[in-house]
Amino acid sequence: VPGPDGWRHQRYWICSFSNNQHKVKEELGSTWSQSSFYLALLSPQRRGSCLMVDEAALPLTRSWCLFEIAQTVELEKSL
Repeated sequence: VPGPDGWRHQRYWICSFSNNQHKVKEELGSTWSQSSFYLALLSPQRRGSCLMVDEAALPLTRSWCLFEIAQTVELEKSL
């Protein structure tokens, strides 16, 4: 968003903060297309995705993280 106050209109999805980690099953919905992360990716305000990786690249060993990366790439193709 251009202008000096453009930063005020930026939104970031932080999965570990946005999903109740004690009720993940409920947060995910009954299908992957109902998951809160996928729905956030579909948001018209989305501008990209960010993955935090540690020295061991542990997020890349988690199927859910790989799903998020794959969906980000697929959605980018449709833009």
